[in-house]
This record gives sequence, C-alpha cells and structure tokens, in this order.
Amino acid sequence: MHWGVYEVEMQVARAVALHPFKGRIPDPSPIGLHMLATELDAIAPPPGDTTGFLHGRSRTGRGREPFVEVPWDPGARLGRGDKLPG
Repeated sequence: MHWGVYEVEMQVARAVALHPFKGRIPDPSPIGLHMLATELDAIAPPPGDTTGFLHGRSRTGRGREPFVEVPWDPGARLGRGDKLPG
C-alpha cells in the first residue's frame, strides 16, 4: 500500500518527523506521518531469542537463558530460518 510522499525533518543526522510533501503530489494519508522507525520500535520491539539459540540453534536452555535482542536485518534472517554468521 502506498500512503503518499513525505518530507523528512532531520536533526543531527536523525529523522525526527515526517511532513506532507510540498510539491504537486496529492495530500498523503495521515497514516504515513507516523511511520518513523523510532515510532515503529515502540509498536514492535526488535526481534530476539535466547543466547543458546542465537549461537547454534540450541533450545536446551529455553526458559533459563537470557533473552537477547538482535537488529532487524539479522532478526528477519532468523525468522526465515537462516543461520546468523559467527
């Protein structure tokens, strides 16, 4: 689904807000104005798993090992069933 075109307001190399594009493009949906990555992290925290699973797919420590968050890209690979490097 396409919600429109936006201008990104930046502060110190960080996106802080989205604004409707001021060009000749029709008004974008207000839904898209809330799609900054920082807001999405509040809705859906980064993926993760136990340390044993991240280091060899072991499930023997499940429920006892610490839970570790991973960045989105490696987390998506984990969700597909890929092995993480290292």
